[in-house]
Amino acid sequence: MGRPTPITEHTALYTMRIKGVILFPPMDDVGLLAQSLIPTSSLLVDIGHGSLSCNRFKGRRLQVDNWSGLLEIAAIVGDINPELGGNAYFSRQHVTSVRRGLEGKNLLEGVDTVFINGWHGISTLLDWHVQGQAVDTMEDREPIHNHFGTQSGQRSIQLLRQLFRAGKKGISVWLTVPLKPSTSPIHTNHLVPDIDQPEILQELLCISDLVVSQASIWVDGAVRTVLVTDPHNKWGLPAKSATAFGLAPLEPPDLSALSRKVLVQVSEGG
Repeated sequence: MGRPTPITEHTALYTMRIKGVILFPPMDDVGLLAQSLIPTSSLLVDIGHGSLSCNRFKGRRLQVDNWSGLLEIAAIVGDINPELGGNAYFSRQHVTSVRRGLEGKNLLEGVDTVFINGWHGISTLLDWHVQGQAVDTMEDREPIHNHFGTQSGQRSIQLLRQLFRAGKKGISVWLTVPLKPSTSPIHTNHLVPDIDQPEILQELLCISDLVVSQASIWVDGAVRTVLVTDPHNKWGLPAKSATAFGLAPLEPPDLSALSRKVLVQVSEGG
């Protein structure tokens, strides 16, 4: 299980590197969570069709609508990645080329949090990319999800590793993932991450430090939107690593406050 690692400077301050996943029900809007971030130090990456509420985010915002563009963003966010030597997109040569194309503009200048919205857009853009490749090579589209499933999973895993690699630069990353009803005959009322390929879900849960579920539940006589952090919650919502970071079972939907709380816990235990 991962844990944000404090970097001790001469000032004795800690630079956080939270690798977080935000799960949310289909009808919920996680753009409101993005608005809880500090605009001047946050970057929102809106993938695919995005969210209407993300349009109201006051900080830096990037809209990505194709797979190549997403890989370029990942190259900037995660930087040169020698661990993925087989992927030319994250090589020194390509990352340098992408930076050159920005004409000196540093997208991450002053940024300590990247909010990525989200997994549904990633999977959609990859599907479109794969279908385009099939057409270009005159291949039949039918086998895309079967024959190409393993390769598609590998591409998704590489992308996730690259995005979360921003932690090496002292940048926290939050990725949104939708929930869907469980098909298990035992947990019929539970919600589970809407990621079809088990190896991708396993990888995401492995490389993340913190997993929380956004939910609208009855609290103190009213329906409130909260972040469920307790993996043993009575609603059966997925969560991970809450107690390790001193979080309450239910936290307010405020990522800035949540990050500060984790920072205090890690710095006191550091």
